[in-house]
Amino acid sequence: MAKLVCIKTYNNRMEADLAKAFLESNNIKVMISEVFSAVPPLESAMGLRLLVKEEDTEKATELLKNEAGS
Repeated sequence: MAKLVCIKTYNNRMEADLAKAFLESNNIKVMISEVFSAVPPLESAMGLRLLVKEEDTEKATELLKNEAGS
């Protein structure tokens, strides 16, 4: 099983979903990991983690950096 690496954390579900869709359109498989809490406001504070396979880390990070700069 491939090791997953967190490449970015989001506090907004829509932003996390957009980043996921963008990376997947570039042939990178992505998983969003949510932190669940008994106190819902803490979930947002802890964030949504964008996870990719370890071997895709560099490419995914570069794609997100370039996308943010455009």
